[in-house]
Amino acid sequence: MMVSWTKPKPGCFKLNTDGASKGNPGASSCGGIIRDSDGKWFSGFHRKIGFASSIEAELWALRDGLILAMSKGLGRGKLEVEVDATLVLELINDRANHHDDLQLQDLVSQCRWLLEQFGLTTPKHIYREANRCADTLANYHVVNRDTTQDGWPDFKSAPTCVEDKMLADASGALYRRTLYE
Repeated sequence: MMVSWTKPKPGCFKLNTDGASKGNPGASSCGGIIRDSDGKWFSGFHRKIGFASSIEAELWALRDGLILAMSKGLGRGKLEVEVDATLVLELINDRANHHDDLQLQDLVSQCRWLLEQFGLTTPKHIYREANRCADTLANYHVVNRDTTQDGWPDFKSAPTCVEDKMLADASGALYRRTLYE
């Protein structure tokens, strides 16, 4: 199956987020990208989380991405949100049972509240293969073993590690969907 990243509606922006955890739980980080309706860079981030599970990293990414969008003044009806973790969608929609994990409960509550601020109830699902820019940003700290940045870099322009992926996405490139066992 072939998949692609799609541009947001005219006049809107799209937030794609991803979390990374090497070991589950293990060293974790997250990242995200906001693009305009032409598929061009608007803003983005990555940051080290520390020791967390993969689902925690995904939720931190969604939370941080929504906070970034809010800080950039994106209003109701102007933001589309995509994540590649179906468990995040299930948690946001309260179909997954993690009620004994207070950390997850808190992150889910924050994500729900932030989504409501944009007039959204849940993010949309995107296949991992079409979420390459967010994946690259999320894996930055883990892959590079970067210990210098504990904060949250809010990039004003696209880092070189995502430029070619953004161009491919904006041109409608198709990616082969890998079926995972």
